[in-house]
Amino acid sequence: MSLVSHPPESHTHIDETSQRGFFASFFHLPRNVYLLLFFTLGKGLQLTIATLTVNYYAYSPGYHPDFIGLFSAMPALDALASAIPIGMLAEPTLYLSRRFLFVFRLHI
Repeated sequence: MSLVSHPPESHTHIDETSQRGFFASFFHLPRNVYLLLFFTLGKGLQLTIATLTVNYYAYSPGYHPDFIGLFSAMPALDALASAIPIGMLAEPTLYLSRRFLFVFRLHI
C-alpha cells in the first residue's frame, strides 16, 4: 500500500482536452482565412523591407531626412492625386451627377 495518493485518471484526461480546446479555439476558421492572413503578413514585411531599403538608399548619398520623408511620401500622394480621375473614368455614366455634387459641395 502506497502512502502517496495518485490523482484520478479522469483528471489528466480533462487537462489534455482543455489544452486541445485552448489551441483549437485559435484555429477554428477555414484554411483559406489563415492563408490570407499569412499572405498579408508576408506582404507587409516585404513592403516594410522595401521602404527601409529605399530610405537607406536615399540617405547614403547624403540627402537630408526631410527630403527622404517627402520622397517616401510620394507614392501615397500620387495615389491620392490619381484616385479621383481614375474614379471618374471607372463610371462614366455617373460622371455628370458626381461632378455636379462635387461642385455643389465646394460652394457650400
